[in-house]
Amino acid sequence: MSMLATGLWPQIVTRAGRALGRDRIAAWMFIGPSCAVLLIVFVFPMLQTLRLSFLPEGSREGGWTFSNYTTLLSDPVFRQVGVNTLGFVLASVIGYVVLGLGLALLLNAPLPGRTVFRMLAILPWTIPDVIVGIIWRWLLNPLYGPVNALLSAAGLGTFQWLADPTLAMPSVVIANLWRGTSFAMLILLAGLQAIPSDFYEAAAIDGAGRVQQLWYIVLPCLRAPLIVAVALSGIWEFRRFALVMSMTGGGPGMQTEILSISIYRQYFDYYRFETASAAAVLLALFTLIVSIPQIRVMARQGEE
Repeated sequence: MSMLATGLWPQIVTRAGRALGRDRIAAWMFIGPSCAVLLIVFVFPMLQTLRLSFLPEGSREGGWTFSNYTTLLSDPVFRQVGVNTLGFVLASVIGYVVLGLGLALLLNAPLPGRTVFRMLAILPWTIPDVIVGIIWRWLLNPLYGPVNALLSAAGLGTFQWLADPTLAMPSVVIANLWRGTSFAMLILLAGLQAIPSDFYEAAAIDGAGRVQQLWYIVLPCLRAPLIVAVALSGIWEFRRFALVMSMTGGGPGMQTEILSISIYRQYFDYYRFETASAAAVLLALFTLIVSIPQIRVMARQGEE
């Protein structure tokens, strides 16, 4: 006799529905607190910042306007900060890719103690930005810093690394490269390990040298990891704050002031909340534009 005829089927459906309802309740009990925290610390501040960016300067309600954006875009100080930010981001990202690829190629080779060297190469990335800034501020101190001590011992003289307008930004970029190159190295090293050894063997049989293998095998196979490394690094560098703040505070003058530091000062030093909110929205748009290549790569990989 079938289940439908005996009346068991409605009972099974009812029990399954109840079990599914309990599973949904349990699922919401697990993810509910996380969603609430996300709304409090991310969604609400984002909406509040967007709202403030369209309010007149010094106003807290009514009178929506684009004046904050037009004022920022026509302000030579803000344009200088934008140039500083673009220079910092470009120098950092290019340095990440070049140095990270070099380290990845080196650590992918069959060297003795390769695992130990990989662990040492990752260590700078694990140090917080504030600590990195303090370390490099000490290293580059003109009076007792070891960098100037070594240069002086070599007869090259001493330098005001963080006080010289021409040396401050390169010094910050070098410290940032020391900290963040490990991330690009990890992504590219994973990409190198995914390249089949048959490619190299076939290229060697055809007489291809190391440079030709790098150009025709390694770089094409690393296209997706390179895009991800560049996109993620660009997003993070646009938001970089603690390292630069702890090293120079944006000085000397405005030579190392980037958008994140400018937004911080507008908020907490000058109390220009509307202007700071408009600058924060522009910074978010920049990071969104930078993230587009990564989104395309991930979408393409998902389709494959």
